[in-house]
Amino acid sequence: MGVDNLLNFIKNATKQTNITEAQLPNSTAAVDISHWIYKASYACPEAMYHRNNMNQVYTTIINYIHNYVRMLRQHNVKLTFVFDGLKVPAKKVTHDERASRKAEARRMVEKYLAEGNQQEARKQMFRCVEVKFDIVQQIIAYCKREHIDYIVSPYEADAQLAFLNLNNICDFVITEDTDLILYGCRKIIYKLDLNGACVLFEISKLSSCLGTREEIDFQKFRRICIMSGCDYLKNIPTIGLQKAKRFFLMTKQDNLDTLLPKISTYLKAPSLKGKITQHYIDGFIKAELTFKHHIVYDPVHSKLRPLEPYPKGKSSSDFPMAGKRFHSTLAKEIVRGNIDLDKLDYARDLDSASDASDLDNPDSDECEEIATMNGGLPQIASELAGVESS
Repeated sequence: MGVDNLLNFIKNATKQTNITEAQLPNSTAAVDISHWIYKASYACPEAMYHRNNMNQVYTTIINYIHNYVRMLRQHNVKLTFVFDGLKVPAKKVTHDERASRKAEARRMVEKYLAEGNQQEARKQMFRCVEVKFDIVQQIIAYCKREHIDYIVSPYEADAQLAFLNLNNICDFVITEDTDLILYGCRKIIYKLDLNGACVLFEISKLSSCLGTREEIDFQKFRRICIMSGCDYLKNIPTIGLQKAKRFFLMTKQDNLDTLLPKISTYLKAPSLKGKITQHYIDGFIKAELTFKHHIVYDPVHSKLRPLEPYPKGKSSSDFPMAGKRFHSTLAKEIVRGNIDLDKLDYARDLDSASDASDLDNPDSDECEEIATMNGGLPQIASELAGVESS
């Protein structure tokens, strides 16, 4: 998930440390909880695949999560769990490919089971693990018991985590997804273990990774990553991080329509001539705009908004790939985990719940302030009691 080999590429912006040495105790962390769920589920792939012995599955996952919660609480780290939400349109190709791989894995499971080959069947079960609504509900119930804040993202958890970090709602993010770096997160913890050992990424050290004395702006770094291949755009064969870096460091040209077709000339690579089609350029621009304007939930004002403000004169309708707008009432239902997203009809439910005023003016004085719990994310479950989905 994310950009291949990115942590190695930016190793000068990371350090091997632990929670205590990184001066992270007594802070707040937003957790990309899907990674802990998937890691835990690998202990019971048969039950996950057949959807039986689900109480065993719930217990296994909760115990796995609780071990990390206990360790972090020993360091007085206050937690917020962030769940994935709806599928963002910009990621359709990636989602379709993953769905296809899982379908093939399920086919292989049935084949091996029919042959009585349990070992090979189990290997394939690892490849088609799916987290359903019932598991999310169990973890939400755990959060309520343990007084842990949580939020189900309107779309990708990556952007939601970035919003919390960039708006000082959390001090750092815990994840394994390198896309968080492209969203501009300031501090990210990777490879966390139960002893508190981890890899800490700090965006303030990013310029030192590109081998130049010149200060490199974040947009150029993100473009290097997009060109090397990310969840929103496939890379051109043979172009990885190093070639993308060479290309973007050779120019100060900002206009992608003008710049991208020059890659074969700049890199002296005739084989790339003609590879930069208008379709690729359009896809590149959409990927960059998705990282900028991905729809997130603002827990302070209790409504949807873009991660970064739209350019003057633009609105959410100009960036459909970054998520569709819908009414704040439905957003609140999703955020609190009251809706099974697998059963949501995107076209009918989201279109019928659209509300431009909820999204296009995120800083409007009409934003409703809502109470917070323990200084963390708003707890809005009570105000949703009896409210029907839009």
